[in-house]
Amino acid sequence: MLSKLLPLSLLLFLPLSMANTECIWVIGRVTCTFNQTKVVDTRIEVWDKDGPKTPRVKTDVILRLIDRVDPDDKAGVTIVEDETGLFKVEGCASDQDWLFRKNQPEFYLKIFHRCTPNGEEKCYDILPPVKVFVPNTYDKYMNDPIELSLLVR
Repeated sequence: MLSKLLPLSLLLFLPLSMANTECIWVIGRVTCTFNQTKVVDTRIEVWDKDGPKTPRVKTDVILRLIDRVDPDDKAGVTIVEDETGLFKVEGCASDQDWLFRKNQPEFYLKIFHRCTPNGEEKCYDILPPVKVFVPNTYDKYMNDPIELSLLVR
């Protein structure tokens, strides 16, 4: 009897955890005040934020564990091909819905660039997460380009 109830009980919980898939299109431009030729080969990745960001305080073990169990997912990547700095990156991600609550992906950008005085590669996250999904295009960075020289840690 128990073996017959187990599959039925699993079907009851299926609607409680469905996946929600969304896609994103981001277009924009990057600039470098040091030398505009340094925008060539800039890598722009779109990521889906899943777990909490690892805290700056090393003692918060629970948040570090959550980050390891549910890390952010890379959804797409593009490379800037010329000195205009124009880019288009797209990607899709799925996040679990829980208890009938829709959980949309929280997309953000990671930019790997060499717009530094010594040409050393730097990585920078562009937050807050983007909440514009396909069929709409997130084009904020066309009129407000990302200045890479400001993204130096």
